[in-house]
Amino acid sequence: MPPSTLHHLLCLVDFSALSHRGLEIGAELARRWKASLIAFHGVNLPGDVVYGSDYSYSRPKQHRLLQEARDRMASFLQGFPEVTGRVAEGEPVESLRAFMQQEPVDLVIATTRHLHGIRRWISGNLIERLIRHIDAPVLIIGCHPQGNGRGLLDVRHITAVTLPDERHHRLISTAIRVAKEFGADLELLHLLETPLDIESEPYETAQTHLERSARKRLKETAIRLGGDPDRIRTTVLEGAPTTVLPDFLDRTPADLVLVGVRRGIPLKPAVIGSTTETIIRRCGGCVLTLPIS
Repeated sequence: MPPSTLHHLLCLVDFSALSHRGLEIGAELARRWKASLIAFHGVNLPGDVVYGSDYSYSRPKQHRLLQEARDRMASFLQGFPEVTGRVAEGEPVESLRAFMQQEPVDLVIATTRHLHGIRRWISGNLIERLIRHIDAPVLIIGCHPQGNGRGLLDVRHITAVTLPDERHHRLISTAIRVAKEFGADLELLHLLETPLDIESEPYETAQTHLERSARKRLKETAIRLGGDPDRIRTTVLEGAPTTVLPDFLDRTPADLVLVGVRRGIPLKPAVIGSTTETIIRRCGGCVLTLPIS
């Protein structure tokens, strides 16, 4: 996802102050990359509560809600003459998927609040559906108390959570291109699981060999894909993502974190515990997710 291929940006908005910040960042990126920008809002209309269907029995009420959303969009976009507003009927993720079948979208921009308890579960569920079922990179802009406040375009340190194999070449290549675009340092992070077979040698020895091999392969892959060896660092962490990632992100804050997401995986009732969800929740900067086949 090099900037030269980002011609059509889309920002999800809910007319909140946080989504206004996302729109500001989207507009700045669109100007920087000479791309178009759409502000998109899905109106989840009420269904028939008697028969439990999605079909609303009150068309006048539907029209009124849609018109109210269009009016709010027009007001929301004041000061952004270059942004096109689109209001669609339906659940936000589903209506966006339908829209993207008709219109090209190279990057989706979304905002998320770092909430707790049931409010965080609901918000996270929406973000999880978005990144797993939208066939495009998603830039997630959070509102985290540990954020550095410098703004997105002042990106100095990028972390890419990746693997040293071909499935992640696109992610590593994207991280390299984004780092060059912003003149940022790049850290390639690999999460290492416990060795499956440690009978042939002591556990510590086997783990050390795996870590060295992973770091070497990551560095070689990055250089082969065009990375600057002087501005790339490789880090290997041992342990479960939910255990080691929070501490790492606290100790090594990044302005932007890249992570791959497998699309189309059925979601469990609770999404807490996934690598991506942990990163979104704990990262003080922004998160860019890329679909991984």
